[in-house]
Amino acid sequence: MRLIDIKQCINIAFDNLDFKVSEIGGGNSKIYGVQKFRIVLLQLSKAGFVRREDFKFYDDIVNAVNTDSLTYPSSNYIGDYIVKISYLVKLLHYWINEFLPVEQDDETVNIKLPKINNFDVLNKVANELRLAFSSVISEYEGGKIEIVQFDHGSFWCVIKVGTALLLFTGLAWAGAVVAKKTIECRSAYEVYRNASARNEMLEELKRLNKAQIDIVVTQEAKLIQQEHFNKEDHEQLERIKNSILNISELILKGTEIQPAIAAPEDVKNLFPDFSCLPLIESRTKKLTENIENNQ
Repeated sequence: MRLIDIKQCINIAFDNLDFKVSEIGGGNSKIYGVQKFRIVLLQLSKAGFVRREDFKFYDDIVNAVNTDSLTYPSSNYIGDYIVKISYLVKLLHYWINEFLPVEQDDETVNIKLPKINNFDVLNKVANELRLAFSSVISEYEGGKIEIVQFDHGSFWCVIKVGTALLLFTGLAWAGAVVAKKTIECRSAYEVYRNASARNEMLEELKRLNKAQIDIVVTQEAKLIQQEHFNKEDHEQLERIKNSILNISELILKGTEIQPAIAAPEDVKNLFPDFSCLPLIESRTKKLTENIENNQ
C-alpha cells in the first residue's frame, strides 16, 4: 500500500474519533458512536495497523451496521481498548501528516512505474515517461510535468500537470486504447503462429496488425489535437502520435496512470481503468455514437 493511501486511511479514522464508553450500572458498559468506531476499525485494518485476531471486539463492531450503541460487561475492559485505539489514531495522524505533508489536488496524477531493479532500467523508464508526456504537455498553456514525490508500494511517482489534466488524461486514455489494440493483434498473431502458419502469412499478418494500430493511433491523436489545440499542425500531430505510442508501450510494461487519491468521481472517470483494460473503448467511437444518436 502506498504511503498516500495509508495517510488517507489514518485521516479518515481521525475524522471519526467521535465515540465513547460509559458505565451504565449492573456491571455493564455501553459504547456510544459505534458507527464512527466501526469506520475507525475498518480504516486501521485496511492500512494494516489493526488485525482482526488482535482485537476481540472487532467482529462485533464491524458487523454492527444497524445500531449506534453496544453493551458489554465492564469486566471485558472495552473502555481500555477504546482509549488505546483513540491514542493510536491520534499518534498516527500527527506522525503521517508531519512526515507526508504534501496534499494531492486536481493537478495531481499518480503513475505506477514498471518493475525497476537497477539504475539502467530506472533511466530507461524515466526517458520513456519524458518522451510520452513532456513534449505534448509543454505545448499546452499552463501545462507542466513536475515531480512532487516518489512513493512506495510497488514504484509510484506523483506528479503535477498544471492546467493540462484533461490533455494528460486524454493521452493516457488513448495510450490504453492502443495498448488494448496491440494486445489483440499480438494474440491473433500467436494463434496463427501456433497453428504453424507459413512465414509469408505471418509477415502479412504483422503488416496488417501494424496498419490497424497506426489507424487507431492516428484517430486518437487527431481527436486530442482537435480537443486541446487551436489549429491543425502536422508536426504537432506526429508528436501526439509518438506520445500515444510511448504511453501504450509503458502500459504494456505495467505502467498505470491513476488520479489523485481524493479526486472527485468526475475526475476519476477521465482515467482509464487498468483493471479492465480489455473493456476500454476508444473515445472516438463514443463521440461517433453520440453524434449518430443526436441526429
